Amino acid sequence: MFHGLLMLIPDGLYMLEIDRLLRPGGYWVMSSPPISWKSPYKGPNKTIENLDGEQLAMEDTANKLCWEKVSDKGTLSVWRKPINHLHCAQEAEFLRSPPLCTEDDPDTAWYVNISMCRTHLPRVELDGGPLEKWPQRLATVPPRIANGEIKGMSIQAYKHDCSVWRRRVELYGTYLKDLSHRSYRNVMDMNAGFGSFAAAMLKYPVWVMNVVPANITDNNTLGIIYERGLIGTYMDWCEAFSTYPRTYDLIHANGVFSLYINK
Repeated sequence: MFHGLLMLIPDGLYMLEIDRLLRPGGYWVMSSPPISWKSPYKGPNKTIENLDGEQLAMEDTANKLCWEKVSDKGTLSVWRKPINHLHCAQEAEFLRSPPLCTEDDPDTAWYVNISMCRTHLPRVELDGGPLEKWPQRLATVPPRIANGEIKGMSIQAYKHDCSVWRRRVELYGTYLKDLSHRSYRNVMDMNAGFGSFAAAMLKYPVWVMNVVPANITDNNTLGIIYERGLIGTYMDWCEAFSTYPRTYDLIHANGVFSLYINK
């Protein structure tokens, strides 16, 4: 989930989608007319009444989502998503908040339909305890593994994976000597797993995009990657990756072809 999101559409349905995308405690930055009835901007085919109505509707939806407004200056407003839904549960009925979704996986993100309900927060966010500060969190066992949130992923398997990729990256360094000289900047790991390849690359001056193949395996590891303080996304490699061509200096494709051998 995102720590912060910049959005230009003040619509209730889209605000529910923003709430789904943001991680607990994440921020939503709204910067676009109409952002405030205090702003003199009118825009095409807009009246003061239109602006007032849209602003009030956006404020009402934010309250129903239990977002906290942390800043409101000129044409810029910032809200924060709650850490959990517990503290506003009693207010939800009074505010006529959208109901919590009944059959959703908070970590699902690939081809998810937008719906008029609030997504449950991942359970690990509620009882997993605080994450370690960076860079200690990179090597700490992520809460999803420590608490047994993901079936078949043990602490031992996680530590073994970290050890394997430390050794492999050491070997890569003997072949790709320019890794230490800023010849490579943007790196992609097409089948990131626990994110151990990116963690082992920390000593090099590179940035790694961790990609978890979608709809291929039962093991969704993107949440683990985020808990390690790394960045990542889902991708179905039968489709085009949404980025500019020739963006990456190095693409790491461990195990990708075998995943799609029957595709």
